Amino acid sequence: MRPFLAAFLLLLWCAPLQAETLANVHDLAKSPRINAAIKSAAALAELLRLGQEQDKRLGLARDCRDQAVVSVKGLVLLRPIELPEDAAHPAQGAWQYRYTLERCGRIKIYNAVAVAGRDGAPPVFQPYFPGETLADLALVRDAMVPALAAAALAAKPDKSCRQVDMLDMRVVEGQNGRAGAPWKEVWSVLFCGKQGDAEISFMPDKDGKGTTFRATPVGR
Repeated sequence: MRPFLAAFLLLLWCAPLQAETLANVHDLAKSPRINAAIKSAAALAELLRLGQEQDKRLGLARDCRDQAVVSVKGLVLLRPIELPEDAAHPAQGAWQYRYTLERCGRIKIYNAVAVAGRDGAPPVFQPYFPGETLADLALVRDAMVPALAAAALAAKPDKSCRQVDMLDMRVVEGQNGRAGAPWKEVWSVLFCGKQGDAEISFMPDKDGKGTTFRATPVGR
């Protein structure tokens, strides 16, 4: 039995890894190799780098000397992920991280988008707007222009201002409501360091095919 057991274990050791495909983020536990790849030490290092760069741009934690700690809070699947057998990185797919950056007692929620690299290369990471929103990427893009206009009315920046940064997004109403129900968010924007807030009311269509929205300045 011992020679047989040794041969069997050797066979398992030498067997090629199976390809994995992830089409639903809720099935992540069923794809252990993909789960390990997108939450690897290298991925966390990229999130740390992006978070610290955004901290610096937004003028946060300027006097902090503590080591920052990154924790993945959630994942959004943008395109199905494919991880070939024997590959270290996904060959296809795109996904969004929602993560926290903690240092000096302050916790900031950031987001980043990762796209699978080509020819076995590591994923390419890009920063995304900070905070939490229930809107998907397409809806955020559509609502951004009226949201910035409303936030500018609240902030009243100098006409010469050319640096505009999203500071935060947060759900203020409807986050625990049923699917398809309206909700509200407040988006905070920095105009050359001067903050303005816009309230965005989202109203899903009854047929579920789209969402209308309205942006109004906060404090006016």
